Amino acid sequence: QEVLDAVDAAQVPNGLIYSIEDIVQDPQYRARGMIEEVAVPSLGRSLKIPGMSPKFSRTPGGTRWGGCELGEHSQEVFCDILGYDDLTLRRLIDDGSILWPKDMPLARSEAAV
Repeated sequence: QEVLDAVDAAQVPNGLIYSIEDIVQDPQYRARGMIEEVAVPSLGRSLKIPGMSPKFSRTPGGTRWGGCELGEHSQEVFCDILGYDDLTLRRLIDDGSILWPKDMPLARSEAAV
């Protein structure tokens, strides 16, 4: 606080450097809606994320959803776009290169069975 008082007295523009925790706790950030909470069903809870900036009166913006779930597009990307077969997918999953949801079949043909 002593440093801030000294630079204020000298009329030097200044401001605090906030940590993430400081930002989340700051009343001004909260009042301006700069911290939003989004539901993450796979975690069973919500997460605090940065809000939209800048704020406009007629188009204030906001976060409508928390993003994709882990693996939500894995099948589309690896099977449909990249054309990986089951053997290649199994190898990549087993060696930890990619994550694959346990309840998702490896190939589109498995889903149809």
